[in-house]
Amino acid sequence: MKELALEAETAVSYLQATEQDYIRALIAHSIEQLYKQNNNKNYHNHRTQMEMHTINSIKNKLQENKATILKADKGNTIAIWYTDEQITKTREFIRNNHFSPIPNDPTYTFQKEIRKIVSLCNHTIRKEDKWKYINLNPTAPILRGLPKIHKNNTPIRPIINWQKAPTHKLAQLLSRLIEMHIPLPYTFNVKNSIHLMEDLESIPISHSTKFTSLHIASMYSNVPTKEVINIIELLGTHPNVYPAITKELITVTNTIMKQNYFTFLNNWYTQNDGLAMGAPTSPILSEIYLKYMEHSHLYTILTENKILGYFRYVDDILIMYNEEDTDIELILNQFNNTMPTMQFSIEKETNNSISFLDITVHKNHDSLSSGYTESRPPQIQ
Repeated sequence: MKELALEAETAVSYLQATEQDYIRALIAHSIEQLYKQNNNKNYHNHRTQMEMHTINSIKNKLQENKATILKADKGNTIAIWYTDEQITKTREFIRNNHFSPIPNDPTYTFQKEIRKIVSLCNHTIRKEDKWKYINLNPTAPILRGLPKIHKNNTPIRPIINWQKAPTHKLAQLLSRLIEMHIPLPYTFNVKNSIHLMEDLESIPISHSTKFTSLHIASMYSNVPTKEVINIIELLGTHPNVYPAITKELITVTNTIMKQNYFTFLNNWYTQNDGLAMGAPTSPILSEIYLKYMEHSHLYTILTENKILGYFRYVDDILIMYNEEDTDIELILNQFNNTMPTMQFSIEKETNNSISFLDITVHKNHDSLSSGYTESRPPQIQ
């Protein structure tokens, strides 16, 4: 930096005297900026070195203790979990649910089946586009678990990565095709908390108005797949749906639902029933089933029990009712009996408030208000 200043001063001395002070000031400003940048660079390099030292220390500690860092199931929380415990909890989840071990990796066989199905779909897939819906180098979906630290005994929330599965690209296409061709009503769905409050505020309330939420446990794995196929076939008879398209939709849906498998620690498992966790089609296929059941069966239960409002977001339901007219426990039993593969749990309001989605709904005499549910700061468990 000193040499640069000396060379600049030498160059300035050759200029006319009237220009020297102006140019010298510009050079001084430029050298000052370079000096600051150099100091910042040294600071950042030192900071980076310190951060890398900390990161490497954490890695070594984790390796020594056979532990791992991962995001918890809910909230902005980081969890440190012993690897042995993670494996034990995941195996416990596999053992207690609808999974069966299979002797070999079926990916290659499934890939051949997908190629055959795609080649036969001439009404839903253009010939020049068929290659787009085949995963060229597929691998088995991988199961991993996130710890539910807010639950007793810390069970896992299963996460299955389907991106390299043989059916992944075809499943993405099927989701779009169902939205295009199968008519689905949205009578009971809420898009978000704003939409929910708009609907709630349109309903008069009184001192006996109550709120209760229902939750469908492990929804995807408990959706009855045979009934889903029957519903698609029924809805596919709509006059605006070409029969050949309905037939192909059913064929593709059957194929995707049968290829319901995953790997964990070099072992392979198949899911005996229900929709695959992580599959792009599971959200819309579960919606098909729930919407059909809501309009064909649950609507009668709601009207007979004088329900004031019923609002669903995926697997969470908010019910608004008058406690003088409605027995909410009876409704819970009727829901579970009507959809026996599903398991509905109940949570009643406390202190005139109930949390749903990302808000808490408050009752104030004859009006409603809401506030966003407070999120906790990052924690290490």
